Amino acid sequence: MFDKFKMLWCRFHLVAGEQGLVLPTLKSSLFFLDQFKGILRQQVCKYTDKPCGECLLRGDCTYAYLYEEITGASWSLRRFGPLPPPLVWQPPLDKKTDYFPREKIVFNLVLCGRGLSFLKPLVDTVLQLSREGLSGKAGSFQVEQVFLENPFSGEQLDLLEATEENAAHKKVVIQGREIVQWAEDHRELTRLSLRFLTPLLVKEDEAYLQEPLFNVIMKVLFQRTQALYYFYHQQQEVDLDYNAFKEKSARVQKVKDQTRFAPAGQTAKTAQQMPGILGEALYTGDFQELLPFLKLGEFIHLGEQAVYGLGRIQVKTG
Repeated sequence: MFDKFKMLWCRFHLVAGEQGLVLPTLKSSLFFLDQFKGILRQQVCKYTDKPCGECLLRGDCTYAYLYEEITGASWSLRRFGPLPPPLVWQPPLDKKTDYFPREKIVFNLVLCGRGLSFLKPLVDTVLQLSREGLSGKAGSFQVEQVFLENPFSGEQLDLLEATEENAAHKKVVIQGREIVQWAEDHRELTRLSLRFLTPLLVKEDEAYLQEPLFNVIMKVLFQRTQALYYFYHQQQEVDLDYNAFKEKSARVQKVKDQTRFAPAGQTAKTAQQMPGILGEALYTGDFQELLPFLKLGEFIHLGEQAVYGLGRIQVKTG
């Protein structure tokens, strides 16, 4: 199906500094602030005096993939538009933004395919940001640990203790076949729940989805998987009969819906609260060919602003 799909799941264990730490409401936007972008560009850019659009290396640049709109061949334009970056930040799920001194915070980072090569510059940039402290009165943090983890194999690697010669990171790469095998182990499943951990914002027929329609969710997951697989895995395509896939998705029934569409709003700190579907829904049906996409969706997310951590789902099989 997508056996050659590869991912890294990296966990940053941070500790708020002596003056505490104040994060944006959308916590992962920390990694899109000018300060972070400036450090990363210094890390990776050989031509800092030249605009990205004029650089011949932008197609292989961590900075460009993160912060510049990259568009692929006509296949991309016809089916997906601008390419999704091969990474997703997963911020803490709690709503708090103010952290007391020495309070711990965990951010996850997911890298896909060619994006695995972005690991070192991104880790180095987080470490440099911790040394500089955040601009203004936002405080600072220390990096306590940086782990690579494979939740399927149980393998783990502490990057702060690993050496350049250490090839152990290959053991913690999540392989597409592990996700497919997980789905195979659950092939008899006829009921499952989807938890929408962060706002899911999906546009369907020029309007935002107000309820978790299963067939729409699966269509968006398939498109996102196909884009990440094709453009970051040497033009691999998902091996699947898409028409049969759509038919199976359409036959799945929603039997319980405890979700709500949270509109955009203002928090107590006047920061914008992101809109989208939150909560949990229970479905019944034949999930055999659909499960790999749902499990992969736990890592790659779906919908708008997935790179920030929106559209994060969790599959509950019990």
